[in-house]
Amino acid sequence: MLTLYLDEGLSPVDSLFKCLNNLHGSFALVLLFAEYPDALFVAKRNLPLAIGYNCNTVFAASDSNALSAFVKRISYLEDGDIAVINLVELVYTTMVHKLNAV
Repeated sequence: MLTLYLDEGLSPVDSLFKCLNNLHGSFALVLLFAEYPDALFVAKRNLPLAIGYNCNTVFAASDSNALSAFVKRISYLEDGDIAVINLVELVYTTMVHKLNAV
């Protein structure tokens, strides 16, 4: 389903929003796209997802305890969040804000 939206010319974030709107249940996703090798795309609903980062390293995990030995800071996604992580920045977009903007 995600590939269909990407093939329509949507960005990875917009494709994720459309795809997640059609999914039911719980999930925590970490995606890597060939066209964006320096970015991780993460999303969650009803399951934990933490992002840990140091100077030049970023990790995503379902358990912050697993991250704490490797990173200095940890952020937590809220339900409906999609985040794009790269070495320069961490950008959050919430499904609620995205749906209200459409």
